Amino acid sequence: MKRLLALLFAFVVFAELAVLAWGWPNREQQAGPDVSGQIASMSFAPFRDGQSPLTQVFPSREQIDEDLARLKGLSRGVRTYTSREGMEAVPPLAAKYGIKVIQSAWITSDATEKGRATNEAEVDSLIQLAHDYPDTVERVIVGNEVLLRRDLTAEKLIAHIRRVKANVKQPVSYADVWAFWLKYPEVAKEVDFITIHILPYWEDEPVGVDGVGKHFEAIHKIMSDAFPGKPILIGEAGWPTQGRQRGPAAPGNVNAAKHLRALVETAIRNGFDYNLVEAFDQNWKYNLEGTVGAKWGLIDAARLQKFPLVGNVSEDPAWSLKAAASILLALLLLLPFRRDLIQGRLALAFGAVFLAQLLAALFVRYVSVSWGAAFTFWTALSPLVVGAGLLVLIVASLRQASHWTAGRLEAPPLWLRRLMAIFAVYALVMAVALAHDGRYRDIPVPLFSILAAATLGLAALARIAGAECRNALAGLTAFEGAKGDRWLAWLLPLAALDSLLGEGLALIGEDFVKMHPTLNEQAPLILAGTISNCQVLILAGLLLLLSAPHIAAALKASKSP
Repeated sequence: MKRLLALLFAFVVFAELAVLAWGWPNREQQAGPDVSGQIASMSFAPFRDGQSPLTQVFPSREQIDEDLARLKGLSRGVRTYTSREGMEAVPPLAAKYGIKVIQSAWITSDATEKGRATNEAEVDSLIQLAHDYPDTVERVIVGNEVLLRRDLTAEKLIAHIRRVKANVKQPVSYADVWAFWLKYPEVAKEVDFITIHILPYWEDEPVGVDGVGKHFEAIHKIMSDAFPGKPILIGEAGWPTQGRQRGPAAPGNVNAAKHLRALVETAIRNGFDYNLVEAFDQNWKYNLEGTVGAKWGLIDAARLQKFPLVGNVSEDPAWSLKAAASILLALLLLLPFRRDLIQGRLALAFGAVFLAQLLAALFVRYVSVSWGAAFTFWTALSPLVVGAGLLVLIVASLRQASHWTAGRLEAPPLWLRRLMAIFAVYALVMAVALAHDGRYRDIPVPLFSILAAATLGLAALARIAGAECRNALAGLTAFEGAKGDRWLAWLLPLAALDSLLGEGLALIGEDFVKMHPTLNEQAPLILAGTISNCQVLILAGLLLLLSAPHIAAALKASKSP
């Protein structure tokens, strides 16, 4: 009875630690001044699940109407990106809700007959909408990031701009990343106002959320000095709520709220004109830019606002439900092994209870993150398969812990050690892919955390059970010191180093090199970009932890007679 009470007490204590681990990072935080009702304009692309310009499935007029109604009182205006594909309905519907429109024409490559026809149709529609709804369509934009994508030459783009200017009364512009205006100043001469995109997250030198206000001011001054007298619209300024971190720029609800409030406050203080990107999450963008590309909306794909515009903000308001789920999962994981835990050594039993709480919390976190990134059948299937393997690993690890608790000190079964080896190789492949093609890849910290916790948790319990430290680690590998261990003992630490180098070198772009031409200038910035990325640092550390059993096994084999 005393042992049972002791275990129950330990479970409650560790459950409270789990609640603290969930609650602290998700506590409500200050996010800046209240900005309710003060957003000037928002990018408006009302695609729902199953709709995409890639598949040519577009929102209905009724859906556009519903989404504009949602924005009433939230934003004073919207910016579109096309004047066709159903978006012809925006100006008349926006007028119902007192919402002003920055209407755009989507200009694409004219290398094909289809592209040329598209451009002509877009310009025709833009001109018609500007004529038909002069009180709602306040400004027009001809093309979005055409020069960035290299779809047209500046001369061909200017031809479209001149045609629109000759046929509408509204001010006319073109929209692109701010640096491209400096590369093509001839385009600035043709427009009535300059539309620049300032995205601190995507800069060659990413900017942390605490520095976005100064960044907007600095870029705005550069453009004002370069094009004196030209009005400037910050046509895109936004922050993702999920996805991979870039340098100090970390996605998340709190940071997105801080960015939005800093944008509005900076714009009001300086008299800047701006447009937030974007109103709604665009799940279809996963196919182009991964998770981070689909998560720029103030409102998610289910049409729920992600964070408030007034007061404090929580990273995950549903954290208490997830904490409860992780505690319940830990209890369910332990129930099959309750007899061994009650009757065995208390120190090992306490360790098993702690390990169950830790693995359950990490697993719920993995499921939560994976669910948020499940945009298609295939993006849901892969985490589902991996998650099933992780759950088997967790259950088998706790079963092994219960055996040791009961005094059965046999090594983990070969199938479990092989499963751990498979996951180690999987982690290695993912790390290499991230280092060499990681711009749109999520950094898999939740997955690697489970693998490291299970591995080191079992090693710690083996040590408590009486194994020598090196044997406790080496006993978890499937290769028994053979080539597999030696390879992983080298490759996992190298992958950790590769991840750090890959993150730093990924910051080097054309503009970065122009602004910092010498290695002496570049090196400190590359280093700063790497060490400011908490996700990559944690990932590298977890890879090193995963290598520990293989290093121990290789060392043990090398010293054996």
